Amino acid sequence: MHAPLLKHINQFLLKPMDPAEEKAVTDRFALKAYRKRQYLLQAGDSSSKNSFVVSGCFRVYVVDTNGKEHNLQFAVENGWALDMGSLYKEEPSEMNIEALEDSAVLQIERKAFYELYDNFPVFDRYFRILAENAYIAAQKRLIRSHSFTAEERYADFIARYPHLVNRISDAKIASFLGMTPEFLSKLRRNFGK
Repeated sequence: MHAPLLKHINQFLLKPMDPAEEKAVTDRFALKAYRKRQYLLQAGDSSSKNSFVVSGCFRVYVVDTNGKEHNLQFAVENGWALDMGSLYKEEPSEMNIEALEDSAVLQIERKAFYELYDNFPVFDRYFRILAENAYIAAQKRLIRSHSFTAEERYADFIARYPHLVNRISDAKIASFLGMTPEFLSKLRRNFGK
């Protein structure tokens, strides 16, 4: 049950975890299932867990003052689904995290998460690398959203996330790309030509 997480952690380390470090993971992460449309986190709630996706797909989104949803991220196998600000600062989340499919995650409570940092330097390194990669990805996404045309954003999405194109609805992809579903449909038809 913990094998995907252990493998994921090890791929970012200079040397594989030792047995004590692996035990620290298996002792602190618990498996939890989510049904399609079930929330891992809802806006207004404070996030108390960090969730590694074992199977399935989640979307991270916000709702603006007009009630329009804006998809910020999709989390699939070997990814993390969380509101980092809410988890770290222990404040109410502005985000919703919803399962788009029946899904399973390995979750760790905030306190246990900090125990890993304090007692096992390898986890501090692992999560630092993840945070750095997430920051880089956020910067690149911001650049693309400001400098790419809609066609370029869609082509980039297909190139970066080919495994998501047929897994997520056009409406959710359009929201992620900052366009209407109708415009995305037109783009898809043009891409087929």
